[in-house]
Amino acid sequence: MSTPQHDPEENLPDWLKALRQKQSEQAAQDAEAENAAASQAAPEPEPDWLADIRRRHSSEDSADSERALTDTQPNKPFRLESRRLEAPAFEASDEPKPEDANPVPDWLDASDEDAFDDDDQETSPAFSDEDIEPASELPSWLRGVPPAEEAPSPSGAFYDNYENMQPLTPAEIENAGPLAGLSGVLPAEPEVAKIGKAPVFSTRLEVSEGQYRHAAVLQSLIANEAQPTPDTTASTRRPARLLNLLMAGMLVAAAFVPLMGGQVRSPRPEPEALPGGTAMFNAIDVLPANASVLVIFDVQPALYGELRAAANPVISHLLDRQARLTFVSTQPTGPGLVERMLQSDFAQVPLVASNDYVSLGYLPGGMAAVRSFANDPRQATLSAPAAFAQPWQRSSLQSIQDLDDFALVLLVVSEGEDARTWVEQATPELSKGLLVVSSAQAAPIVRAYMDTEPSQVEALVAGVSGGAHYERLRARDTLSVTYWDSYSYQLGAAVLVIVLGGLYGRLILAPTEKKA
Repeated sequence: MSTPQHDPEENLPDWLKALRQKQSEQAAQDAEAENAAASQAAPEPEPDWLADIRRRHSSEDSADSERALTDTQPNKPFRLESRRLEAPAFEASDEPKPEDANPVPDWLDASDEDAFDDDDQETSPAFSDEDIEPASELPSWLRGVPPAEEAPSPSGAFYDNYENMQPLTPAEIENAGPLAGLSGVLPAEPEVAKIGKAPVFSTRLEVSEGQYRHAAVLQSLIANEAQPTPDTTASTRRPARLLNLLMAGMLVAAAFVPLMGGQVRSPRPEPEALPGGTAMFNAIDVLPANASVLVIFDVQPALYGELRAAANPVISHLLDRQARLTFVSTQPTGPGLVERMLQSDFAQVPLVASNDYVSLGYLPGGMAAVRSFANDPRQATLSAPAAFAQPWQRSSLQSIQDLDDFALVLLVVSEGEDARTWVEQATPELSKGLLVVSSAQAAPIVRAYMDTEPSQVEALVAGVSGGAHYERLRARDTLSVTYWDSYSYQLGAAVLVIVLGGLYGRLILAPTEKKA
């Protein structure tokens, strides 16, 4: 009884049948297009290098020629299927069979359609044991290798090389150190492998003759430091104290003896010694009565004593000539010092007793104020007390419009910078020049302006010596003479003390010189 045959295409739905028919038609069209293109395409010309190879191998058989041509083509990539390999367990008791001398795994011998393509099987050459030619000569390194069955056992003898096969001597086996008992160990360097007794060094110090000498000098220095030095304080304390008291007494006596008795006099400076004081005396001595004189009193309180001795005879001479004095100062303490000097030294003079003098007070502003006052004295800014008193309304200042209208301008200054400011800013406005009374420290700066051509300072009286010289010109003995006597004797006593102190230190306290 035969089974009826059913076509599977009959049970397919209509839409699937239409799809399959459409796909088959499309595949037929593509095949026809490929065949047409292959027939129309012209064969590419064979390259020259390939033609040369074909000519060289034309005498060989077709199989060899085909294999030679395939060698010139690149091999296609070798693909293996990823699978786990399990090697059979090998035991030492198993003896290899003749047919297993060159075993090949089944997976490598079998042809796998998934692992190799048909083209690879056709182009890959097949090799066999007959194709391998035996080696005519072995290299030297291979001849020296012993056969496997003749290799030395771990417990057997060692050889220095495989050609001579000479066993090593027992001396080459390590018998000392951490590798004792082992054979065939690489030898160490002689310096490292040397084992012996450590050297013994001498404990005696080796010192040269020069080092002995230096050590002796150092020992003597240390020994001298330990010895106490003789105490000479007790023997020299009493004479030194008496000497100090004696020097202090000499200085005090030289300063106060001329002030007390008035009988001790020192010679005054000669009139020709200080020409600046003589010019000052001549300029004041020719002033007419009731002449307006401007006195600039820029004095620091610390130097008031020295300036009082120098300015006292000059202002006394101006008052004797009945000059109308006008005072001004760029120092805040200047107006107060002017009042003190007038009330203490000239209180009995009629012009001072009747307040017949003018005080313009403090002129603030420094150099700018000095320049403004020199240009226009009436417009200068004065301190509040002087501004309220309205000094320019006094009868003695009615005719004063600028600085040159004063009959004489006298500068009493203690600092060199103040003198420089007034000389540089005020003298351009003065036709008769500037008269200066200064301290001894400011005299060098003022004297430089007096020695120039044309001279900016007409006369100069400096320090206590200048005041004593001016009093000698006037033939009077006032405060400057007393200061000069005390100053001269005290200066002489100081020089004497310095000389005696040097002799005492050199001749008495000098240590005795030791012989070399």
